[in-house]
Amino acid sequence: MKFSVLLMMCCAAGAYSLGASSVASQEIRQGAQADYSKVKKLDPAAMKASEDLLKAMSAKENHTKTINQMLDMQISQSPKLKPMRGAMDKFFQKHMGWDSMKPEIMKIYAKRFTAAEIMEITRFYRTPTGQKAVRLLPEISTEAAQIGQRRIQSNVGELMQLLQQGNGNKQ
Repeated sequence: MKFSVLLMMCCAAGAYSLGASSVASQEIRQGAQADYSKVKKLDPAAMKASEDLLKAMSAKENHTKTINQMLDMQISQSPKLKPMRGAMDKFFQKHMGWDSMKPEIMKIYAKRFTAAEIMEITRFYRTPTGQKAVRLLPEISTEAAQIGQRRIQSNVGELMQLLQQGNGNKQ
């Protein structure tokens, strides 16, 4: 269970660290697969602009930093996971490493924004305030994830009780 919570948190943190739209963040948090079948064809100019945006956002560095922070946080709260750090690193590098995530993240932006809009966002991230946001996003994401994790941990008994009562499927 702790590992699944870690996985969910890393996915959510990854989304937040990349400045993904709230819709994209929710898709990732819920474990949804991106469905690009409804998009006729992604605009090549928007894809190129998305790549430039990710560079301006230092997305690769922030992505890696955020995942490492989330792993560190989980291990500090569950020290028995420490011997498994190498395996977790290997797993996350394979399935959530930047090289595997970058094309999908570019599609998220290209699907939701025009090339011109992405270029406008990129211009912001190249300003001093934008660069400050880039520097602070991983820290903010980690802090937000810690709040969520504390809330889940302090109320996990309630969740377990609901699941045992069979109320898990009722809306």
